[in-house]
Amino acid sequence: MACLVGRLFIAALLLPAGLQKLMVAIEVLGPIALIIGLWPRWTALVLVALTVVTTWATYRFGVFTAIFRQPQPVQLMKSLAVIAGLLFYFASGPGGWSLGPAASGD
Repeated sequence: MACLVGRLFIAALLLPAGLQKLMVAIEVLGPIALIIGLWPRWTALVLVALTVVTTWATYRFGVFTAIFRQPQPVQLMKSLAVIAGLLFYFASGPGGWSLGPAASGD
């Protein structure tokens, strides 16, 4: 029992920093993959998920009610526009000037 409690406490200490580093890696590697057109659908989905999570964390009172509150609607609309653009990228693929396959999307 003591070993379990010890493992949980150590994990609780290390996990938040690890998750923050993972988010940093996604924030760096995602846009690079987006620029060069690698794994377009996976890149788009991961960046959509990241944007949704950060938007939710910023506007915890609810995305749809946030639209009507001031002064945050502009920032919320920017986040929603980024999500929309990434979904378009997911659907259309990277195009001809990319390192990934353009026709299949992945």
